[in-house]
Amino acid sequence: MELGRHKLKAERIPLPDLATQGRIADFLDRKTATIDELIEKTDASVDLWKEYRAALITAAVTGQIDTTTWKGHTGHRPAPNTAETDVDAEKTRHTGN
Repeated sequence: MELGRHKLKAERIPLPDLATQGRIADFLDRKTATIDELIEKTDASVDLWKEYRAALITAAVTGQIDTTTWKGHTGHRPAPNTAETDVDAEKTRHTGN
């Protein structure tokens, strides 16, 4: 079925009255303003985290942080060297200590 210009012109398209259209537009304006504000806050947070990450990397590279004992915000230590862990496990297995 083809919808030509003449058929489309003959169709009636229901529209809300102007007052309702105004309320809809106001509602959408409020919602998009809220979304825009959230986007700005999110972007600012991302920028701060990037700055923090760069400072942390710089501190680690320049020796200001001992990365072998440093605990992150999670409280977990970095994974130990696998070779050392294997040796310790083997000692414990043979000696019982």
